[in-house]
Amino acid sequence: MTLLHFINCSLLGYAPYIIVFKYSGLNEYTNIWMPIQAGVIYFLFQFIKLMIMATFFPDNTSNFLIVPIDISKSITDIFDLVGIYLLIIHFFIGKPEVRCLSVGLGWSFAHSFANYFPSFILDARRISFDYKYIYSAIQKMILWA
Repeated sequence: MTLLHFINCSLLGYAPYIIVFKYSGLNEYTNIWMPIQAGVIYFLFQFIKLMIMATFFPDNTSNFLIVPIDISKSITDIFDLVGIYLLIIHFFIGKPEVRCLSVGLGWSFAHSFANYFPSFILDARRISFDYKYIYSAIQKMILWA
């Protein structure tokens, strides 16, 4: 039963990306490598963001809100915008609609894969697979998409 729930959650969470790629007409203008490259660039920019946050910002172990540190940590989200801009403008060629759709599809798939798939893998190895993972897959596709 655990394997069935794992497959159910994985299909619920990641099959819509395949459906969007296949039936939006994106596969007529480009191949699968544009969204894959966007996903790889996503992981690269997340690594850069991680290194910058680990190097320059102190760890706030207290329960108090320190506004300058929290604002500067939020400013590192600009690296996501820089990565998307570089992908759309400089790395990909073709129609602007195709570039935007392929970058958005690859970026969102990589984001959901990095944030939700490890919890599916690590928690599916337990004896009982809980329905909170199905809820997590639905939440990822509906609430955060």
